[in-house]
Formats: sequence, structure tokens, C-alpha cells
Amino acid sequence: MTVLEEQITPKRKWGNLITILTIGVLLIIVGLVSWNLFSIANETPRGAAVEEITKGILEDNQKDIAKLISINYEEYRDNTKRWSLAYYSCVFLAAIFSALAGVILKLEYFAKNDGLKKDVAALLAVTAALLVAISTNGDFQRKWQANRVAASGMENLAYDLLKKPFTDDNRTKIVSEVQEINLKRNQEIVGEGKPTSKTQDTQKGNKKENVDNSNKDKDTDKQENSNANK
Repeated sequence: MTVLEEQITPKRKWGNLITILTIGVLLIIVGLVSWNLFSIANETPRGAAVEEITKGILEDNQKDIAKLISINYEEYRDNTKRWSLAYYSCVFLAAIFSALAGVILKLEYFAKNDGLKKDVAALLAVTAALLVAISTNGDFQRKWQANRVAASGMENLAYDLLKKPFTDDNRTKIVSEVQEINLKRNQEIVGEGKPTSKTQDTQKGNKKENVDNSNKDKDTDKQENSNANK
């Protein structure tokens, strides 16, 4: 029995080592691919038109507005890239870890130690679950979408700078729209975007009811006055 154990133990050690090395190599490959994709996305030119407009030849009453649009646009774009990276990293890594957890349990040639396979599979499954929980509870998807929409809104405002002549009314309108875009972005991030729209609808309905009630009161007063004259 002692001789058999001495013969089996080295094989198990090599099998365990191969399993660990295989998982490590796969994780390194996934990390390199993810980083490469992020680098490509980061280097892809975006907002070239915004930069061209805001840093081009502008009138005096346009310069501070152009600077405001440019700063907000860059901020929203940077936030979009960060939250998008966080969200998709969690989603893709969770899917990969879940798949690896199932594959490892099926391996028989490279991994023959059942105890090690179960431990590794359990760790991968737990990691995948944690990534999903972090992404969901952190609202990564909502945050990158809100910032992307806000960046698109700022880009549209940059095109308004091309209007000639650029009047003070245009300036006031752009400032108001910048405030509105920023408010909507924060409402979407904290999850109040949809309730806000519902609240607006409710307010509109209340206004209509108030108008109807005031009209009814006016009609009632007219009838009372006519009856009094009779």
C-alpha cells in the first residue's frame, strides 16, 4: 500500500499543478483580451465634432458656453467609458467563470482529483455570483447609459453654436438645456428618471382638473347671476 501511495501521489500533484496552471492561463488570456478591447474602445475617436466646434472660431458670447459644453461632454464620456467597462467586465467575467465551473467538473484527463475540481468549481461559481451581484446592486448599466445619453445631449448642444447670429436668447436656451441634461442624468443614476416623468404627467393631469374645476365654477357663477337678474 505504501508503494502504491508513493506512486500515485506524484501523479496527483502533477495533475493538480496542470489544472491550476490551465485555469491561470485562461484567466490571463481573458484579462489580456478584455484590456485590449478596452484600449481599442478608448482610442476610438469620439466627439471630434464637439472638439472642432467648441475650440474653433467663436463669437465672444459663445466662448464660455462652448467651454461649458466641452467640459461636461468630456466628463460624461469619461464616466460612460468607466461604467461601461465595469458593467461589461462583470457580465462577461461572470459568464466565463460560470462556464469554467461547469467545464472543470467534467474534466477527467487534465484534472483527476475530484476534491480539487469541486473546490475550484465552487470558487468560480461564487466569484461569478459576486460579480453579478456587484454589477446589479451597483447599477453599473444604468450609470453608463445615463452618462452616454447626457454626452449625446451635450453633443447636440454643441451644434447649436453653429447658428448665426448667436443671440442672447440662444445662450439662455443652451444654459437651460445644460441644466436639464444634468438633472436628468442624476435622476437616471439614482433611479428617479421614470417617476419624474410620471410626476410630470400627474402634474399635467392636475392642471387640467384645476382648469376644468375653475371653468365649472365660472359657469356656476354665471348661472347664479342670471338667476338673480331674473
